[in-house]
Amino acid sequence: MIEVTTSEFDARISGSDSGPYLVDFWSPICGRCYALRPQLEGGLGDEDHAMAINVFDEPELAERYDVKSLPVVLLIDSGKVVGRYDDPILSTQVIEDFRKLQTKLRLAR
Repeated sequence: MIEVTTSEFDARISGSDSGPYLVDFWSPICGRCYALRPQLEGGLGDEDHAMAINVFDEPELAERYDVKSLPVVLLIDSGKVVGRYDDPILSTQVIEDFRKLQTKLRLAR
């Protein structure tokens, strides 16, 4: 999972390989964010389509995606939100849905 800025995020999701992406919105003062992150990283490994957005550093992205509480995890494909998880306690379902989406899109392409 990589930390990205707004411009890096926009470049990634609008590129020719536009998804799917898993996007974790977090903040350094969010305890639940710190509990979720190792689960996501452990389940995703070195997945380059997994991004983390620090809402303090990138408030415009948080506003764009209507992030009002943390953590929030989005699944984005072709620039559109196809899955949203507000305050997930465990990453199991998030990762499973992300992997299913990846497989579905690989088969369709």
